[in-house]
Amino acid sequence: MYALCGDPISNDFDRSTGVYKIEFTPRVCKDGKNSEIYISEDYYYGSSGFKFTFDGCGQANCYLKNLEERYYYEVVIPEEVKGSLTLEISPK
Repeated sequence: MYALCGDPISNDFDRSTGVYKIEFTPRVCKDGKNSEIYISEDYYYGSSGFKFTFDGCGQANCYLKNLEERYYYEVVIPEEVKGSLTLEISPK
């Protein structure tokens, strides 16, 4: 995670599979921005790309939004999400 708005619980990356997992309790940042993540697409995910899943969002629409700078994504989590959540990124 490049910039986290929240409290980290666990963080793990498996270089052999390219699976990244982070569990955290989100909170609103002072500047109104969301968390950001850097994803090394060329190195770990190649031409097939990556997929992501959230666990803990309930019915809310949590998603990654591509920022203008390559490899950087905004982690968008609606304010109604309470408690911890897990983001997993893996090869397609």
